[in-house]
Amino acid sequence: MTNEPATGGSAASFMPLRISAVAAVGMLGDASDKAMLEKLSTGNEVRLHVAAKAALKSLAGTAKSSGKDNALKATPR
Repeated sequence: MTNEPATGGSAASFMPLRISAVAAVGMLGDASDKAMLEKLSTGNEVRLHVAAKAALKSLAGTAKSSGKDNALKATPR
């Protein structure tokens, strides 16, 4: 079994989606996401480094802001 997506496209074709997902973690995530972002910022996938570093900065800025809980995380499911 390969890591190729079920759609038959190459993994590279999903890179914009992966970069966007990392950015979303920076905007919506919390301290529990920090380790994952640090790993991505120095990992083998160089194309994710910038997005992960920006997400880490965003998380740090969010932690210093008003202290309000993220509305999406606080919403019951």
